Amino acid sequence: MVTRGRAGDCPHRGGWAGGGGELRCGECGTRRFTEYGALRPPGLPQAVVPAVWQRIRTRRAVGFASVGQ
Repeated sequence: MVTRGRAGDCPHRGGWAGGGGELRCGECGTRRFTEYGALRPPGLPQAVVPAVWQRIRTRRAVGFASVGQ
């Protein structure tokens, strides 16, 4: 692999090689993801719901912060 410098300077004419959801430029090493799954961790995302007291505290803090403006 010959490195020309920054990936932004490479015209990517060296061809693309790879597999498993990504391709790499043969000259600069830039990666292109060919499947969304390559960027997403396995499993489903977990919903995060703050406790009731945290929501109340946040609403009060926002209300107090906006009073002086």
